[in-house]
Amino acid sequence: MAVFRVEKNKSYTVMSNHHLRNKELTLKAKGLLSQMLSLPENWDYTLAGISHINKESIDAIRTAVLELEKAGYIERAQGRDKKGKMTAITYTIYEQPISPVPKNPTSDKPILEKPKADNPTSENPMQLNKDIQNTDLSKKEERNKDGLNTDSIPILSTDPSPLDEPLPEQKGKEEKDAYKIYEEIIKDNIEYEHLINAKRLDRDRIDEILDLILETVSAVS
Repeated sequence: MAVFRVEKNKSYTVMSNHHLRNKELTLKAKGLLSQMLSLPENWDYTLAGISHINKESIDAIRTAVLELEKAGYIERAQGRDKKGKMTAITYTIYEQPISPVPKNPTSDKPILEKPKADNPTSENPMQLNKDIQNTDLSKKEERNKDGLNTDSIPILSTDPSPLDEPLPEQKGKEEKDAYKIYEEIIKDNIEYEHLINAKRLDRDRIDEILDLILETVSAVS
């Protein structure tokens, strides 16, 4: 029987053995989590940054991150600035898994309700944003009678509304809600609801791709 001897140096990391003994995790995910726990607390956890200090590509790192996120060892949150504009994604790493919370929990037979005019809620965001997009399309048809196609995904800006210039009292709220408007426009373009209802497709993978699109749009602006 082979014997492995470990020589410890001064620089070492103390961490929980929970993930190392978790048989549900792949060796790649265990190694990535161990490396994350060994990095300084103020280290910038980005896919590109982790890929830079390893041989694996960004796609390989992303796959391991998704596995750890699904297992509850990593929690991801979309950062936003004071104006509501999307910034970098924040990753929180846990030594022991937490119970994952579904992003968009739905029932077997969801009931669509019309949002109230005075105070619309996010219970039916698709219906609300489709109204915004339909108004946008009617405006474009009036301004583009020559038949040019303008249905491309817009770039995030401080004035996200595709309609006429908003009133001063409305402009502040529209700036804060800019990321949400464009998120729903992108979802509608890629037929998000159809994709997540397809049993052969991975919901987490679809959400990851959506986040990448939003990050790219935010970076360009």
